[in-house]
Amino acid sequence: MFFEEEEEEEEEEEEEEEEEEVLRSSGVFVWSDRGK
Repeated sequence: MFFEEEEEEEEEEEEEEEEEEVLRSSGVFVWSDRGK
């Protein structure tokens, strides 16, 4: 059970990193559009 929780957290972190890279390369802030 512990492994499943850890995997989910890692996946979320990876997704955030990918989003940051896209924002940096495109130069557009998607967070503001999302209202985060």
